[in-house]
Amino acid sequence: MWSTFRSYLLLMKPRIVMGNLLTGAAGFYLVSPRPIDRLLLMWMLLGLGAMIAAAAICNNVIDQEADQKMERTSRRPLAQNVLSSKAALLFALVLFLLSFLLCKASYAAWLAAFVGFLIYVFPYSFGKYKTPYATHVGSIAGAMPPLVGSFAAGKAFDLPTLVLFLLLLSWQMAHFFSIALYYFEDYAKAAIPTFPHSKGIPCTQKERCCYTLVFALLALALPFVASAGLLYTPVIAPLSAGWAFLGVVGLYSSARLLHRLHFYHSLVLILALCLVIILR
Repeated sequence: MWSTFRSYLLLMKPRIVMGNLLTGAAGFYLVSPRPIDRLLLMWMLLGLGAMIAAAAICNNVIDQEADQKMERTSRRPLAQNVLSSKAALLFALVLFLLSFLLCKASYAAWLAAFVGFLIYVFPYSFGKYKTPYATHVGSIAGAMPPLVGSFAAGKAFDLPTLVLFLLLLSWQMAHFFSIALYYFEDYAKAAIPTFPHSKGIPCTQKERCCYTLVFALLALALPFVASAGLLYTPVIAPLSAGWAFLGVVGLYSSARLLHRLHFYHSLVLILALCLVIILR
């Protein structure tokens, strides 16, 4: 029983779901008047979480063969044939239906989440086996949760939401480039044409540096267009500067340790950014 439950839990990629819920909550808190409408927030988190989990399961089904060839993904439930693709897709359908809970917050929020679902499952999940630019398209899906949060709070696509969306977009790209560089050999085993394989490592390092610098500039600009809280600049400015520094150093070094540092710094940075917005 526990083994089956754990397999279905892993199938949803819980860390990715939680990360996206965090950025969705940041979008909600950024534009919401005080006091926060916690009922709206609850419907948003439930519906968005279900949609993201459904997309993650579909991605697992599409990646099943490639996951078996890669060391970092070879222990996923479908890669190990612990669950069948049919059972996984049925579970994804149930979760997709649960995503309509998001409509209790806002129909526009559900539509934004659905657009993210479509982008992640189709042009990204299928396209990454054909072109390295699928990652650029997939980053749009990764940047959708703040829009979902903003729409769930009853706001239109305003300037603070746009800045947060672009922040997540640039973060997604730099973050994934570090993953692609760090797991360069693993992706080669699965014959996935990531940016480093198709365009070369130096080109990828330049792209990563550019996106890291764009993120740092947008992060500094956010308090000028929205109330991000007193802790925002003291916390985010040095973290963003540190990430940008690693990006610049990465232009001159392809050391695997540097890629790993850039990757883990990105996780700390996005966690801190969301928390200071939510807790302000």
